[in-house]
Amino acid sequence: MTRGASIDTRHVVIRFIDVDDDRRMALPVLRTSAYVDSPEFGPFPLVGGQWLEFPHVALLPAAGAKTPAQPYRQDIAAIRKIIEATGKRFPLEDTPTGLRVIGHAR
Repeated sequence: MTRGASIDTRHVVIRFIDVDDDRRMALPVLRTSAYVDSPEFGPFPLVGGQWLEFPHVALLPAAGAKTPAQPYRQDIAAIRKIIEATGKRFPLEDTPTGLRVIGHAR
């Protein structure tokens, strides 16, 4: 991967170190950096969370009231390569629902 490479991601689940529940958020682009920028929470370091999970399938919001949410398959292998290309040694864990990046343990 070259520096500055990115991949389209649509949805992640995060557990912040100071919050006891999971938070869903849109994450339009994951960049090769130790930081993530999100519309919901602003920029934060990957280590600001206990973990961040990229689900295999994201549910995109419905386009209208009569349209159901649309599944969107995320390329977990490509996401793993981008994370590994940062040179940071974040522990990665495959889960039944996706790829989890471990930040901190409580």
